[in-house]
Amino acid sequence: MTKFNLLARDGRWDDAYQEADKAADALEDAQMLNQLAWIIVDPDSTLEQKNVDVAMKAALKANKLTEEKDGPILDTVARCHWLKGDKAKAIELQKKAVEVTEDPMMKQQIEETLKEYQAEQNRQQ
Repeated sequence: MTKFNLLARDGRWDDAYQEADKAADALEDAQMLNQLAWIIVDPDSTLEQKNVDVAMKAALKANKLTEEKDGPILDTVARCHWLKGDKAKAIELQKKAVEVTEDPMMKQQIEETLKEYQAEQNRQQ
């Protein structure tokens, strides 16, 4: 993570995402994988370049490690699908994230994201 951040800060995007990809392969900690993915796809991120494929790889691995039962990780996977243009899959996963999230504040944030996705999908239809 530190190496990724340093390389990204220096604008060395190819190197940064190569390190992130290696980390996604090596890490077995679902929360760290989710953090890596979220840094990339966070809508409030200041990253100039976002490699959604690397984020998706890390998020999917985190989701597998948690047996698809962690709301914030499902939220991240949904965001990756959203950014890759698979709006239906993003909404499906976001609904699941709402269902499995127990923390009230986190659940509220995930529900708000679901509403945003649904509103955007309705505008596009």
